[in-house]
Amino acid sequence: MERKKLLMLNPIEYEHKFDKNALNVVKKIPGLKSVFRKKLQDYERYETVLNTGSSVKVTSTHFSEIHDILKEACANIHLNYIPEMYIGSSLMNGHSGWDVNACTLGYDNPMILLSPGSVEYLTPDELLCVIGHEAGHIKSGHQLYHEMINTMSYFGSAITQISFGLNDLLENTLNQSIDYMMNYWSRMSEFTADRAGLLACQDIDVAINVEMKLCGVPPKLYDEMNTDEFIKQAKEFENFKNLEKYYKELVELDHTHPWGVIRAFELLKWIESGKYHQILDIHTECELEELKRTCMKCGTKLNKDEKFCGDCGSKPEIGNCSKCGANLLGEEAFCGVCGERLWIR
Repeated sequence: MERKKLLMLNPIEYEHKFDKNALNVVKKIPGLKSVFRKKLQDYERYETVLNTGSSVKVTSTHFSEIHDILKEACANIHLNYIPEMYIGSSLMNGHSGWDVNACTLGYDNPMILLSPGSVEYLTPDELLCVIGHEAGHIKSGHQLYHEMINTMSYFGSAITQISFGLNDLLENTLNQSIDYMMNYWSRMSEFTADRAGLLACQDIDVAINVEMKLCGVPPKLYDEMNTDEFIKQAKEFENFKNLEKYYKELVELDHTHPWGVIRAFELLKWIESGKYHQILDIHTECELEELKRTCMKCGTKLNKDEKFCGDCGSKPEIGNCSKCGANLLGEEAFCGVCGERLWIR
């Protein structure tokens, strides 16, 4: 299957509404960003030293086929920033290195870490989906808040500074509440990154297979995996009501990633909404100049002097990237075209 490179793709076009809403709540926590930002530079240096010392770097001359997949993933979602990528298991958060897994580390200079299991057990198309997912985190500027979650060892002192000397009980309650809010947003951000992974590989069966492998299906059963059966399971699970739904949400409180069946269901809902195919059509059928005059929310062609879309009322842009001139919508952390760092979300 010939995949399409999506010109001028902006992450806001495929951002999941739960991601945006949850992050808006987290951003309202007083002092959180300023307290953590002081700690993250040291933690990013620690991650860099750990990976360069214990993992193996992927380059155009070392594991070139995997590096080509990285370049294609970034090209397909129009991220000109090519992050460094390593193979290793030094920061897999308790997972075995032979689990199918990947993560993105750092926020000033984000890098992608692939587990040995991902390289061993994923097909090239599935690896493209996984790397596209991680590139999607970078494109959406998720990394500041992901790094906050990664640095929970610093969290106690941060809460002390935020809580202004509350007693231990109130401080612990505040700590737990912020922990739950951060973890909830982290789970919602995975839905956005899953969409980026799908836009990179452009094959829903591949994306569903990735979700099954992430769930822990052993390699000897890969040939027996059935996407239709997994989709059926996902739809059955999403229909749980009342007490079953309460327990489902309670169990997830401490998780930073949603369960695979939920992730698959959310991808299917997005496709059924028509937005996935609309993005493919808008960003591949239009020429570059035409894209600059297209409403990325509804696809309507705009006149040069229009400040708002006449069909959906959205504002086409707020300015341009100072490095490459690409149109911006106003909430990006990085330019979705050249990767230039714009601002922290």
